[in-house]
Amino acid sequence: MKNPRAPGSIGEDAISGLGRGKNGVVDYLAHLGLFSRNARLYLFGSFLMGINFQVFLLLLNLLLKEIGLVEGDIGLVASSRAVGMSVMAIPAGILLSRVRLKPVLLASCILFALFSYFIASSRELYLLLGFSVLSGMAISF
Repeated sequence: MKNPRAPGSIGEDAISGLGRGKNGVVDYLAHLGLFSRNARLYLFGSFLMGINFQVFLLLLNLLLKEIGLVEGDIGLVASSRAVGMSVMAIPAGILLSRVRLKPVLLASCILFALFSYFIASSRELYLLLGFSVLSGMAISF
């Protein structure tokens, strides 16, 4: 007996071919071509920001260790980005429902890159904390 599916749910037949066969990557890229240009740019930007976010955190820990910060201060700098994201999450959601998305997303990417540069070039704990919170606020959009 077949299990009834909820309307709009994805069945096994729709996802059975994902990741199978030699053409998995080719099929994925072909499906990406079905998206609009803005959607593809958004996906590409999100991919690059995710790479930046993860690689930067790893290298930042090594950099902070090399400039002589103790582990507690390194953890404080690393977690302050999450504090910035948490503080800005609700205001970002309210703002994004009222303004055009494209300028906000572009500004968010630029500010995140700028604050990441300032984090990499700062050597004082309070500057590192401030720029880390600001970069978390920028990436929350």
